[in-house]
Amino acid sequence: MSELPNGWALAPFEALFDRLQYGLTAKASADASGTRFLRITDIQDGQVNWETVPGLSSQADIERYILSDGDFVFARSGSVEKAARLKAPPESVFASYLIRGRPMEPALGDWLAYFVSSSDYLDQIAARAAGIGMSNVSAEKLKSVALALPPLAEQQRIVAKLDILAARTARARADLDRIPALAARYKLAVLAKAFSGELTAEWRAENDVDEAQVLSLQDLCETITDGDHQAPPKADSGVPFITIGAMNDGRLDLTRAVRFVPRGYFQALKPSRVARRGDVLYSVTGSFGIPALVDTDDEFVFQRHIAILKPLQARVSGHFLSLMLGAPQVLEQATAVATGTAQLTVPLTGLRQFQLSAPSLREQDEILRAVSNALAEIDRVTAEAAAARRLLDRLYQAVLAKAFRGELVLQDPTDEPASSLLNRIRAERASAPKAERGRRSSKPAVSKRSSMPKSRLDEDVNGRPFLASILRDTGLTLSAVELFKASDLPITDFYKQLAWELDQGLVKEDGKQLEAA
Repeated sequence: MSELPNGWALAPFEALFDRLQYGLTAKASADASGTRFLRITDIQDGQVNWETVPGLSSQADIERYILSDGDFVFARSGSVEKAARLKAPPESVFASYLIRGRPMEPALGDWLAYFVSSSDYLDQIAARAAGIGMSNVSAEKLKSVALALPPLAEQQRIVAKLDILAARTARARADLDRIPALAARYKLAVLAKAFSGELTAEWRAENDVDEAQVLSLQDLCETITDGDHQAPPKADSGVPFITIGAMNDGRLDLTRAVRFVPRGYFQALKPSRVARRGDVLYSVTGSFGIPALVDTDDEFVFQRHIAILKPLQARVSGHFLSLMLGAPQVLEQATAVATGTAQLTVPLTGLRQFQLSAPSLREQDEILRAVSNALAEIDRVTAEAAAARRLLDRLYQAVLAKAFRGELVLQDPTDEPASSLLNRIRAERASAPKAERGRRSSKPAVSKRSSMPKSRLDEDVNGRPFLASILRDTGLTLSAVELFKASDLPITDFYKQLAWELDQGLVKEDGKQLEAA
């Protein structure tokens, strides 16, 4: 790391967190009415969606695993890059593949939260990860993760600016993340208009072309059948065998073949089950309703989960047929005839009776041209959105990097250096009784915060000697950090209130200590 700005210090997690603790070995329960059981999979993008966190199967011996406001949890196995700071969690415990850390100084929470979302943290975790097949990071390794620590006052200035930038970034991410779903809807809308004839209505009028006939699918195809109903023999090489996974995005991809079958098996297939260029595949079991044009001369085989349609070329092209089979009107027909419980299946008898419009080959070409242009434009916008999303993530990381280099806000030489805070934490950790270690203060009159329910707008705070009253009630002189903990105010509100009470002469500052006037 390059030279730190004045007043900054390099601090390992070991110095900033109470002991890093492994979670509870237990089982989840579908009943989430009681204590929740937080797992690695419940953490996404640094957040926990508590609506999806399951319950806990047993309530025995869970006290020391109860999560509190401001706790951090870190994945120690698998997705070791996952970490989150908890805000007002419901009653919950954390699973054994998580590590819990509680900041020794609650006011460091915002700075630590931004750090664990930074590239610097991810790089350090990646460097410490071990294991073959599944990465893991022990608590001992996590202790050595280090970050640049500014003076507390400077942290607050940086965090205030990062909060604004993060909010803007989150809004932009949300807008960009909606585009793929919107694009999928627009594509379906285009296909729906193509299927109904609305897309080429003007073209038909200009070219004096009649409305298309509506025919059953069997009237548009030479044959409609499916793959072999028996599992084909396996071979080390030969003809590729595909499943729906090779076409689930609407395009045939033989590189996704799961294995091979002997050439003799392939050569014994009925001609109606041998795919040729221009044929159309259609998934009929499980993920039914997916069409894919056969656009290759390569040989392959498939099983009964996939139907094969051989179009009557004089009436319909394979390209047009595959396009129309992807229209929402066709999916509605497929859903209506699907049978089964565990795995829905579109029977061939129902598939053959699908009703499709059959325009002239000339109009089919016009539809294909119009649809291809529309889909290409939608794909272009989607690709640009994806590129913008990636750029946004890079820009956000660049901002975080500037923040952790001390380049985001101006420094104030009067700020108490970070080393002083670290010294206090170290001294208080050393002097605390063993059972009490991890508590930021041992002064009995100052309680540890578990949440911040108050606001500067509250009647007993706004325009009143709120902080002076705390100092008088405790009979102590407190540091700004200790008074902040006792106030239950959000940090921004606290420093605004403190500045006002100092200005009004309600609170006096004696060096680094505060007392009631």
